[in-house]
Amino acid sequence: MIECIIKKTEKKGSSTDGKYFLKVLHTNVVDFDSLAAQITSETSLRKSDVLRVYIELCEHIISNLRNGYIVALDELGRFKLEVESTGVKSIDEIGLRQLKGVHCCFLPKVLDNSNKMLDGLDFEINRSCSNMK
Repeated sequence: MIECIIKKTEKKGSSTDGKYFLKVLHTNVVDFDSLAAQITSETSLRKSDVLRVYIELCEHIISNLRNGYIVALDELGRFKLEVESTGVKSIDEIGLRQLKGVHCCFLPKVLDNSNKMLDGLDFEINRSCSNMK
């Protein structure tokens, strides 16, 4: 069950100012140790095996992202780097000084209007944790 809360935006001058939106309430973080424990309990792999694959996978994902590639993991989705920059009026003004930041985007896999990660999700609105000013 995915729990949602209601948030009211306060962005003066924005078209979203004063509007209410649903946001996911994240109540826990599942870390690598928990994932490794789940994997070792359901397979013949040892935690050290899982750790080694995880370390190698992370190193290769990072390396490929740094080379400008999109990294596609079949059942999960795609990872890619994007940049934020300030706008300029003329193409002659554009340069690296306009870069404001880099972030990693995750795009869940969607095939034939179905997604293993997203199909069948149940949502519930928790009004007691909401910011409904």
